[in-house]
Amino acid sequence: MGTEYTGHKETERAVVSGLAVGAKEVSRIRRYETNDIARRITVISPKDIRLTNYPLRHPVTAFNPSLYVEGDEVRLFMRVTVGYYRYASAIAFARLKLDTLLSGKEPVVLGEVEASLVVYPSTSYDIWGYYSICTSL
Repeated sequence: MGTEYTGHKETERAVVSGLAVGAKEVSRIRRYETNDIARRITVISPKDIRLTNYPLRHPVTAFNPSLYVEGDEVRLFMRVTVGYYRYASAIAFARLKLDTLLSGKEPVVLGEVEASLVVYPSTSYDIWGYYSICTSL
């Protein structure tokens, strides 16, 4: 028949003892440090974002931003959630003036940032999830 796999027994022992396999080695060689590759010049919190095409004025959360520069404009895309009980997220888009961000004064205070939802859940599958729809049938 072949050899029976017994690797799970070692993993089980490690989990029961409170340490995962290799935990001691990793803790010995891991360095807890951060090398920033970008300079933080401002923070945009959810209360600073005004949604222009949604009934709620501000998103509940805003995170995972990305941007690109075109001419004198910064085009910012942010992942946002607009509901508290379901974690359906959307992508909001905002335009910022490049010269404001590069003014030399840090931190840059932007005030209210107008943003519009450009990608958002459009079906009950997107909003409620496949599992909850199937279990309600």
